[in-house]
Amino acid sequence: MRMSLGVVTADLIRIFHINATQIGILSALFYYAYACMQIPAGILLDRFGVRKLILISCFISVLGTLLFASTDQYGIAAIARLVMGFGGAFAFLGALVVAKLWLPPERIALASGLLGTLGFLGAIGGENFLVRLNEKIGYHMSFVSLAGFGFIIFLLIVITTQKIKISQNLVDFQPDFHIDIKEALKKVFQNKCVIIASLLAGLLYLPSSVIAELWGIPFIQQIYHIPKTEAVFSVTCIFAGWVVGSTLLGALAMKIRMTHLIMVASFFNLGILLFVIFIRLPSVGILEGLLFLFGVFSGAQLLAYPLIARVTPMPLTSTAMGLSNMCTVLAPVIGQPLVGLILDAYSHPKTLGAAVMYSDSAYRIAFSFLPLTCLLVIVLAILFKRLDSSNTL
Repeated sequence: MRMSLGVVTADLIRIFHINATQIGILSALFYYAYACMQIPAGILLDRFGVRKLILISCFISVLGTLLFASTDQYGIAAIARLVMGFGGAFAFLGALVVAKLWLPPERIALASGLLGTLGFLGAIGGENFLVRLNEKIGYHMSFVSLAGFGFIIFLLIVITTQKIKISQNLVDFQPDFHIDIKEALKKVFQNKCVIIASLLAGLLYLPSSVIAELWGIPFIQQIYHIPKTEAVFSVTCIFAGWVVGSTLLGALAMKIRMTHLIMVASFFNLGILLFVIFIRLPSVGILEGLLFLFGVFSGAQLLAYPLIARVTPMPLTSTAMGLSNMCTVLAPVIGQPLVGLILDAYSHPKTLGAAVMYSDSAYRIAFSFLPLTCLLVIVLAILFKRLDSSNTL
């Protein structure tokens, strides 16, 4: 759901008669709803458990996808994206809560990495599948197919959780402590380590949200003059890198301080982004190699969640992780429309509505703020290390 618009950008521009700014806003609407629900979702998970909330949210996501598939009107599509974002708000957070309950603290980083691996494996398969499906049956029926797949997932959750007996108390986990919502929020927002880790999560994800989710495909098509299917493959190299990096860095975090891993990863991504954005590489193969490495080092983003798990008590874990995940999804809310605004500012009016709309220089100007996020991550990671009293992260 999140990354699907990058595949159908040209179709949406044609069908809705919109520009790059409006595409960026349409994509970001998913994150508006998702972000706004993160802290409430954390509180609800702390109070009412995982199973029922996951089932409800999955069903809502299916309804939102069907609504998006059924319309040719921009306004209704915008509402559908909001519904999809609302429905998706509990998925990753719920899985992290189960991991915190099931696993010892030293395994949380690896669990977070494995969750990221599964998510990006879905992105790799889903984006390539969607681009081919879109070419054969069009964007409407493609999204109907996505909704059908979501309903299958809903049924699988119902069936598998009903069959779980030994872990039923975990699946329907309801805490035996009462949480005062105001007090919980106060404690979370007063914890400087939680705030910094949440900012780290958002900044580490921002470049991927811009390049991998929306603007990378048209950027690569414009710079390297290749078909969409090849550009989609190039972008999925980022997801493949995330698959490797999230698991690898999660495993390394059991032996190396997470803040050190985050700083090293951001340093390498700074160099990679400078090459990818400002230099036309000799071949697409080299570009794909760099994008893969970019994905590997971007996997450090998932280390922000175990950082938070280490500095918050169990009654506040979901709420604190909700804040962190909210910052993560605010990254595309800010980054994707910002790129669209800059592209529109540097575009030629005659090119609007074409499959490739903007010049090389326009894309490079629009992407120029992305390397700066890597520098900011390094500064914040150093600050987190100094503030953390345990000095073990």
